[in-house]
Order: sequence, then structure tokens, then C-alpha cells
Amino acid sequence: MHVLINILSKLQKMTMVSTAYRTSHNCSNQLITHVLVAGFTNQLKGWWDTHLTDEDKQRIFQSVRLTL
Repeated sequence: MHVLINILSKLQKMTMVSTAYRTSHNCSNQLITHVLVAGFTNQLKGWWDTHLTDEDKQRIFQSVRLTL
């Protein structure tokens, strides 16, 4: 349960940062993604650095949201 709370807390913080950069600074989603990744620490940074290939990372940076 503690792990789930930590994950949800991290996602909430990432959402708040994303919203702030989008509304206050009019940043693109791609720039916001780079800002978020630059702030990765601990396990999240380890996962990003060791478990994702460069191709996986590029897919994340180039992804877009679709509204259906």
C-alpha cells in the first residue's frame, strides 16, 4: 500500500509541474517531458537510465495525446 501511495504522489507532483509549465510558461508538451525527466531521482531515474533503450526514450519524447 505504501508503494502505491508513493507512486500516486509522484504522479500528482508530475501533473502539477506539467500544468504549471503549460499554463504559466506556455511550454510545449515535449519541453515539459524533458523537464520532468531531468527531475527524475532514485528508483525512477534508475529505471529511466537502465531499463529503457534510447529508442524507448525517443518514443516517449515524441508521443502525442489523442482525443477520441
